[in-house]
Amino acid sequence: MGGGSAGDWAVRKVTPRADGGLDVSAVRTVPPKPGTYGAVTLAAGDLAVQETDTNYLPSLYKRHIELHGTPSAGTRSLVAEPPLSTDGTGGSAGTGAFALGDGTFAYPKGNGIEVRSRPGDGTVVSAPGGGQIVDGSGRYVVFGHGYVSGFGQYQQYVIDREKPGDDKVLLTRPASAAAVWGTTFWTPGATKGTVTATDLKSGPPSPSRSASPAPRRTSRPWAAGCTGRAPPPATRRPPVSSTAPRDA
Repeated sequence: MGGGSAGDWAVRKVTPRADGGLDVSAVRTVPPKPGTYGAVTLAAGDLAVQETDTNYLPSLYKRHIELHGTPSAGTRSLVAEPPLSTDGTGGSAGTGAFALGDGTFAYPKGNGIEVRSRPGDGTVVSAPGGGQIVDGSGRYVVFGHGYVSGFGQYQQYVIDREKPGDDKVLLTRPASAAAVWGTTFWTPGATKGTVTATDLKSGPPSPSRSASPAPRRTSRPWAAGCTGRAPPPATRRPPVSSTAPRDA
């Protein structure tokens, strides 16, 4: 059974006391079983990880990284977890999550996305079709597909969470590589090796800007390596396998 922390596991002996209470003592320590990670996302110091087996079903947890003084990973807290299920069919929460840089996290849900910062404050935004989150920054989320398949042309949707009304889709376009930073939407330019910047508040694209076809994307102030004019605000990584101690 577990003890006082995620790494404190042991075979324990429970002994009744004369006053009716219980004494618990460790008989044999047990190494903690490693957990595994799914989605990992970071923006503006907010780190979220989908932990696939530290809860009853895969769930999304967050920490805020502090770099002032002694660097710290911060306190772990829950963002989202699946509904309780008696047969293990409750699914998962946080698959494909993206940190938006404002303390919230977005992940696909049905034909659209769910955005939340903690349990109980989730908002679901619908989109015309399914897919995955391609990128996100603040109020804007690029959803759909980031590529064009040989089986047909897929669509990509720029969602504005603050757009009035029920329809939050600001822009619909053919799927391609895309990124959003602040209010600027970046897409491949007409000339190879260039990208086009579109101001999502005003609409018209600006002239293409030269950039490497494969810039390195990272999160300030941890690193800034990009061959364009400025680095996007967050590292985006596909699901990875790692280890994390199970909670007691």
